[in-house]
Amino acid sequence: MKNIIQRGFAFYIDALIFSFPAFLFYKTIFLNINGSSYSRYDDYKPLFIQIICSIIYFTLCEYFFKTTLGKWLFNFEVIKKDSSIRIINVLKRSFFRIIPINQISFLFNDEQIFWHERWSRIYTVKKGKTS
Repeated sequence: MKNIIQRGFAFYIDALIFSFPAFLFYKTIFLNINGSSYSRYDDYKPLFIQIICSIIYFTLCEYFFKTTLGKWLFNFEVIKKDSSIRIINVLKRSFFRIIPINQISFLFNDEQIFWHERWSRIYTVKKGKTS
């Protein structure tokens, strides 16, 4: 359970990191383009931008560095047990991560594995441990 709590903190550190560029992008681009006009879709633009930034952040960090800043601070890395990590697997993992109840999906199995790990077969472990 300790790892799950640490991973939660690591995720929220990462969320702060990818949310900041999303906020800046939204504030500088969309608010300047639209000015004072309002569309019913304007409420969804920040969420959409944040999802895109999240996918880009996790995909690039986990593919190139096998970790993110949040995971690095808590000494975690991502591994693929049966082969090397391919970009398509990391991209799938990043897309699965945006499923709304993925954050609590570890509660639905005994191994405490999130859906984004189970479906991509890429797992987060403490550095130096491969199981």
